[in-house]
Amino acid sequence: MADGGIFLNGYNQVRAKFANAPKEIGRELSVGMTRALALLHDAIAEYPPESEANRPPGPMVTRRWKLKDGTVKEKRVPANRWYVRGTGFRYTSGRVDPVSEQLGRSWTSTLNTSSTTWEGVLGNKTSYGPVVQDETQQARIHKARGWKTVQSVVAEYRTRVIQVLQSAVDRALNIAR
Repeated sequence: MADGGIFLNGYNQVRAKFANAPKEIGRELSVGMTRALALLHDAIAEYPPESEANRPPGPMVTRRWKLKDGTVKEKRVPANRWYVRGTGFRYTSGRVDPVSEQLGRSWTSTLNTSSTTWEGVLGNKTSYGPVVQDETQQARIHKARGWKTVQSVVAEYRTRVIQVLQSAVDRALNIAR
């Protein structure tokens, strides 16, 4: 997925002082990054409200598809399946097709640190994650059903994340004084 980087003021000052500063500085910055990651993680892992796709269907549904020439075709067909979050497709026959990779629960956050850097990384290894939650790859159906994209979450939380990180940088600078 695309990078939605956030950059801070004061980081170079912390870095310059860090070489000789106590370990508390590193802890403050790590706590700040962990809090920032948690804000983003919780927002991106949130599912939209369930839709008609998550409920057993009625006797007939309309299937639509677009042809290469742009023509939209539709056909009424017997409904035989619906999607159960965390499981996969459930069929009216009782059969279950367990295709879910549990998108929401698959989001991870990692803090990578060295003596001079703190990097927070959010990730998701589901095969379909980009089609659901990446701005450039999101399928129209997922957008219509309210799935947030990584980029929209970063944009929505940018100010709050910067505040959390800047607060950590400020605390670290106070320790280094």
